[in-house]
Amino acid sequence: MIHMKVKWLNSRRTRNLFGFALLVPAIIILGLLFVNPILSLIQTSLTDKNLLKPKSGEWIGFENYLWMLTEEDFWDALSKSMVYTIGVTSASIILSMAIALLMNFKFRGRRICFALILLPWVTSYMASAFVYTLLYDYSYGVFNYIFCDVLKLIPRQNWLGDLKTVMGAVITVSVWHFLPFSILVLTNAIRQVPTELYESGRIDGAGVVRLYWNITLPMIKPSLVTLLIVRIAAVFKSFDSIFLLTKGGPGNATTTLPLYYYDISFGSYRIGKGAAVGVALILIVLLIYFVLIKMFGEDAV
Repeated sequence: MIHMKVKWLNSRRTRNLFGFALLVPAIIILGLLFVNPILSLIQTSLTDKNLLKPKSGEWIGFENYLWMLTEEDFWDALSKSMVYTIGVTSASIILSMAIALLMNFKFRGRRICFALILLPWVTSYMASAFVYTLLYDYSYGVFNYIFCDVLKLIPRQNWLGDLKTVMGAVITVSVWHFLPFSILVLTNAIRQVPTELYESGRIDGAGVVRLYWNITLPMIKPSLVTLLIVRIAAVFKSFDSIFLLTKGGPGNATTTLPLYYYDISFGSYRIGKGAAVGVALILIVLLIYFVLIKMFGEDAV
């Protein structure tokens, strides 16, 4: 009898049921926090709900989605999101890789430098937006003082008010904010590379560039790919930094898809149409995830 109980407890089916039972609390929490709001969003997107019209909320099917697809501002916001995402992701990955490589060299004050690097991570979006607004100021900003008055490289710029410079200015702030996490991930990944590989490479006559290209980069590829996927998705749906700096301006120069979603929903109170944009935003982020995972295969997991 005891032998049968032990055999039943060790069976594969029992282990699977036990594992599923352990996941049930997490599944319930995810359902309450994520699935239910998403289903509510989808339901709202199929209505004409408008906060200025109390009697609105009637079922209209896919009219909001048809409106969205024919709206020029939607595609403009999507293109702005692409530019913003590519700019922030590429700049943050390149800079964090360079800094991570430097942080793996032993030098005096390395721990202090590492602590300073983490400063943007613990700084709130509100505080960083306030500081950068002052730095970008046309009259007394630090950037104009350095580049215009001291170095005399360019004329005085209205960084956040000029269509030519505003996107670059916003991207710079976002790169500064996202940099510490990327540096932490890549620094840890580089430290996991066995030193024996570098020693073998030096014996074979490989220089710094070849060591990096043939040893470091292949060994940290999984971490790099994972960081790339997480960063692209996070930046694409980023809202705080742009909203606090420019609110999507000047004009629509920095109105990305999340800001467009906010403007439609809470700027013009068209909740039904805004929900349709929200659903589109979720689907685009999921599509980005699936495409990147498909592209990079096993390195992405």
